[in-house]
Amino acid sequence: MHTDTALLRQTYRQISAPESTECESLFVEQVQNWLEEEDSTAALLVGYGLCGLTALYLVGCVVRGLLS
Repeated sequence: MHTDTALLRQTYRQISAPESTECESLFVEQVQNWLEEEDSTAALLVGYGLCGLTALYLVGCVVRGLLS
């Protein structure tokens, strides 16, 4: 495939990207499956707990800043 750049009046040949190896595609499939799975109850509790603690810390910092 050739691309014509009108301003430069030059033609460049486009080189296709190398094919991905079977090992890379297997890894991508595993990661994609892991990301699409439903989270367990324990994982949800830990995630929401960390978000809650972070929010409490932020509110505490704001209140402490307002009071001092």
